[in-house]
Amino acid sequence: MSNPRIIPAVRYAGPGQRGRVPTPLPLRWPNHYPGLDLDYGLDLTDALADTADTVAAVTCTIAGTGLVVDSAAPAANAAGVAAKVAKVQLRGGTEGTAYTATLSVTTAAGLPLSFAVALYCGIAIPGTAPVPEVPLIVPAPGYGGTISFSQGAEPQAGTIVLDGHVAGPRTVTAVHANGGTAGGSIAARVEILRAGVATPIGGLEAVLASGATATFAATGSNALIAGDVLQLVITAVTGTPADAWIAIVGTNP
Repeated sequence: MSNPRIIPAVRYAGPGQRGRVPTPLPLRWPNHYPGLDLDYGLDLTDALADTADTVAAVTCTIAGTGLVVDSAAPAANAAGVAAKVAKVQLRGGTEGTAYTATLSVTTAAGLPLSFAVALYCGIAIPGTAPVPEVPLIVPAPGYGGTISFSQGAEPQAGTIVLDGHVAGPRTVTAVHANGGTAGGSIAARVEILRAGVATPIGGLEAVLASGATATFAATGSNALIAGDVLQLVITAVTGTPADAWIAIVGTNP
């Protein structure tokens, strides 16, 4: 199974206009959790596709305290091709803290590359395994995004931090949920964590991703302010909904 914490080093926001390079998307790893040693990485397979170059050396520095780099080295990609991934192992971290990891990569041909990757240290629910979260990979209009379990992630009961520090006033208007074609379902709720108190968003207390796409409209307690945390709490998983997805839709002021 591929590691969902290894992401492409270069991704674009759709095709570019004729004669223009498409806009690159910011890099963000899935959440880290205190107390765990987890492997993360950047897959340079596509970035080096036009050459026979490979990753020769990797270093990693962390902006912020508490998160420690245990190792950094080249690694094989999901297809088993050697030295196509810049891989690091991270441990520690402080709950509720946003970090930036800077990966400095030198290729076998001597090409220096540098990547900045955002990483949030989430809060695992006591007594449950941390959810193998994937980034908000499909930006929604205005505010929000989509969490997809199609990259080898196996949903488990737990909490996924969608926005670890809301920048300003936002409004969540709806959730679209699809259980995928692999069978099974995901039951969840969307809530706002403010000053340590979690409040479910009205109408989104019982989101169910099962089979075809269903839409759940927010009916109350759906306004966020600066400093809030927006999170998805998975309360139950049945079967193996490995290709399910849940999309959060909202607006900026």
